[in-house]
Amino acid sequence: MRRSCLTLLGLLCVETAWAGAPISGRDQQMVFPREPIQAVAARAYHQELASMAKRGELDLNPETLHRIRKICSQLIAQAIRIKPAAAAWPWEIHITSDPEVAAYSMGGGKLMISTHFIESYQLNDEELAVALAHEIGHIIAEHVREQVSMAALMNTSVPLHARKVADVINAMQSDISVYLRLQPLSRLQEMEADDIGIELAARAGISPAAVISFYSKLAKTDSGQSMFDTHGSITQRVKFVDSMANYAWPVYEASRKAKPLPHYTFADASP
Repeated sequence: MRRSCLTLLGLLCVETAWAGAPISGRDQQMVFPREPIQAVAARAYHQELASMAKRGELDLNPETLHRIRKICSQLIAQAIRIKPAAAAWPWEIHITSDPEVAAYSMGGGKLMISTHFIESYQLNDEELAVALAHEIGHIIAEHVREQVSMAALMNTSVPLHARKVADVINAMQSDISVYLRLQPLSRLQEMEADDIGIELAARAGISPAAVISFYSKLAKTDSGQSMFDTHGSITQRVKFVDSMANYAWPVYEASRKAKPLPHYTFADASP
């Protein structure tokens, strides 16, 4: 997140709270409330949209954007069922032609995926749904909020009630020691987003076979793991998702018999 998005945030009265991640039920310690984290994310996201638009890299292919939103609308409907609070979040999805971008998400329902990523891996609709479900998994698990909270708890020299979201995020971006200390959590969150995403996809009627297909494509271009990698070994993740995909088959079969949920409608979507 860009520092310019953070300058207007003031002191927050914080109180440590505990939450449970969707699907996994893992305990999460949250220091900051949801709203300021999502406000920072929305500001950063919209600045990035403006920057991409200025460079001529935003939403260039209406057919692809429609395709992405159609897939996402099913997944978000299932996400809201799992986490009802997400119904009030202003979800957005855009595409970029920037080859440096793959796919990412920000708190509060902000998503981005690149056409270069889709084309490079030749993703079909079901594989694309798996990729998007992973990002939606990060969002409903509020992983950014958890990361900022954990970073705040690392600095014991400043009283918890005096922490600023802006200062914590700045430390996350600029202090290598904070970055490295957060790596175990980052890798755990990636696997958790895999788990949540597989469940979301199965509930939306996406075959678990597409999970194996998607992650196998990622593994073919794996360049190895570095000490700065936040995602962990793709080889280990493939083994993990293979196991989770087996558990998803009954969910998928049940979804084929269930009444479909109303799809989520994006506020800026064309009629």
